[in-house]
Amino acid sequence: MIPLLLMIIVVAACAMKISLWCWGLVLPFWFVMAQITKTDDKAFRIWGLWFETKFRNRNKGYWGASSYGPADYRKRRFKQ
Repeated sequence: MIPLLLMIIVVAACAMKISLWCWGLVLPFWFVMAQITKTDDKAFRIWGLWFETKFRNRNKGYWGASSYGPADYRKRRFKQ
């Protein structure tokens, strides 16, 4: 449901900025999204997790690789 809403928001923003003809992109985009999720209904969730581990990963310097976890491994400064 979230990717569908995101697609509609992006197409609506393009329609406001560029032209109302951008609303014609809704059906082709919907068809492509349906084809992506035909065999795996969690495909967009997997892409989101890949994005989280590759681009927004703060622990990469600590582990030397991508890891996904709630722990924050920034260097701490201790007061003396």
